[in-house]
Amino acid sequence: MARRKIKAEPVLKDWAEVDSALHEIALIESRVSMAEARINKKIQDLKEELAKRTEPDLQRHKRLEKDIEEFSKAHMEDLGKLRSKRLYHGKISFHRSSSIRFTSKAEEVVAALERRKLDGCLIVKKNADKNELAKLSDDVLSKIGAKRTLKDEFGYEIDWEACKVRQVA
Repeated sequence: MARRKIKAEPVLKDWAEVDSALHEIALIESRVSMAEARINKKIQDLKEELAKRTEPDLQRHKRLEKDIEEFSKAHMEDLGKLRSKRLYHGKISFHRSSSIRFTSKAEEVVAALERRKLDGCLIVKKNADKNELAKLSDDVLSKIGAKRTLKDEFGYEIDWEACKVRQVA
C-alpha cells in the first residue's frame, strides 16, 4: 500500500475569522497578563512579609558571624598549625586564599602578557560572526562549510486600540 500525505485544511476559512482569532488572542493575553500581575503582587507581598519576619534573626546571624571571626582572629595562636579548631557545634578555620588584582589597566596587562609570550595566561575565544557571514556570497559560504537558508517567518501584532482591551504591563 502506497503512503499518502494527508493535506490538512486550515481551520480558519476567511480573513474575518483570522481577525476574530486575533481578537481572541488579545483577550487571552489580557487575562493572562492580569493574572500574572495579581500573582506577582502576592509574591512581592510575601517577600516583604518574609523580610520583616526574618530581619531580626538575619541581623543576629550576621553579628554572631562577625563576633566569631573577631574572637578567632584574636586567638589564632590557639588554632595550631592546621589553623582550625573543631568545637562541639562546628568548626572554625582560616584558609589561605589569593587573588590577582591588576595594578595597571587590563589592556596593559594583556599587552604585557603578549609581549612576554605568556599566551597560556590569556583567554582567547573565536566565533564566527553570522552578521559578517551574511554579507558573503552563497558560493563563498559553501566553500567554508556554511549555507544560507531563507524562510518566511510568521508573525502577528495585536492592535490593542482596536480591541479595546486593557493591557497590563
